[in-house]
Amino acid sequence: MTNESAAKIVGSLSGVYGTAAASTVTDAGTIASGSYNTATVAITAGGTAGIQRDAGGTVVNQARGCNDAICAGGALALTNAGSIRSQGDAVVANGGGSVLNTGSIASVSRNWLPRRRRCCRRARRCRWQNRR
Repeated sequence: MTNESAAKIVGSLSGVYGTAAASTVTDAGTIASGSYNTATVAITAGGTAGIQRDAGGTVVNQARGCNDAICAGGALALTNAGSIRSQGDAVVANGGGSVLNTGSIASVSRNWLPRRRRCCRRARRCRWQNRR
């Protein structure tokens, strides 16, 4: 699927949703879930995902592209030169994959650093913890 620069795709739950085999989504416009307000040029994430691919696939978000969130059940190859924003998780790749980001990826409510190993010298044991 190709979304041109002046085009907008808005869905109440998902802007683009696919359950079949892995495919390619190229976005140079706007893909959003929930609602898109043209008066204030704002995207509201009232839905689940801007792009949801249950089988994974490839997403190319070009310089003018703006996605609300990307969710992939299978392996995901994401190339982002635009802007991806979400109220929850901005990119979810349950099947693993790769992300090449030269734009911006932002999550408003969840900004977690990757899990990091932290050792306790007294106990001489290590534990995993999430840090904000």
